[in-house]
Amino acid sequence: MKLRGEIKAITEKFFTSKDGAETKYLEVKVEQKDEQYPMSIVANVFGDKVENFLKFNKVGSYGDLSINVRVKESNGRLFNSVSVWRFDKVETAPAPAEQEDNSGDLPF
Repeated sequence: MKLRGEIKAITEKFFTSKDGAETKYLEVKVEQKDEQYPMSIVANVFGDKVENFLKFNKVGSYGDLSINVRVKESNGRLFNSVSVWRFDKVETAPAPAEQEDNSGDLPF
């Protein structure tokens, strides 16, 4: 799945696996601006992709985000997992969507 948007936040996190090893991952918040109603998504970057993502991307970067969406079940509950596997920069961001002024169309 692909989304086009701007990186609004990058947060470094750590988790400890069952064998006690600590692994770094990122939470990346991306906002789509080319829609009438902007939508945000938070996705994770894991493993060896963390260093490359931080090296080439920063808050404010605009581009195409390729993600995988998975659902996991644990103890009868469902959890979504959104993982980034690619981010392609686009040099220009779209202009903000214009809002129509409908104040002159009121029936009263």
